[in-house]
Amino acid sequence: MTAQSLSTTIPVVTQAGIRWSVKASFTAYIEKMRDGNITVFDGAIRLDDGSFFFPVQKEAAVQNSGSGTDGGLRFAGAVQFTGHGGMLALILEGLEITGEGDQSILSIADAYSPEGRLPFMTLGERESTSDGHAFVYSSPTLTEEGADLYFENYRPGTEFDALTLSIDPS
Repeated sequence: MTAQSLSTTIPVVTQAGIRWSVKASFTAYIEKMRDGNITVFDGAIRLDDGSFFFPVQKEAAVQNSGSGTDGGLRFAGAVQFTGHGGMLALILEGLEITGEGDQSILSIADAYSPEGRLPFMTLGERESTSDGHAFVYSSPTLTEEGADLYFENYRPGTEFDALTLSIDPS
């Protein structure tokens, strides 16, 4: 596991992936804690604006429940939020986007789920950026399973920060 210090930032992303600040108020809460810590590792980076970047994991095809792929995308890297003497520990890793249109889901790796995945966010509709190199999901919402990770401090349906999916950053 390779961790990145908070003081190390990358100003420009030059590859396909997800750029997402998760929820700015949550990140600010962690950063204000005496023992709060945000760590990125395994390929994720923290950008100058405080958002996180998860690069596309090109060698991994997302499988559907059948025998083929469903056109989903898998992303490398992880971000871990900790605080409250270890009582708060949330890790977002193994991000995948599956589905189409307003049925798109962002899931994360979950060792406790029989499927090994947890549906974390419903992404909703996406819009193409004016340059055509990215899609923006402007209002992802927390799923019921995702809310459980926050001990329901955020309820199912809570809107999180916009998520940008870079498809051709050139």
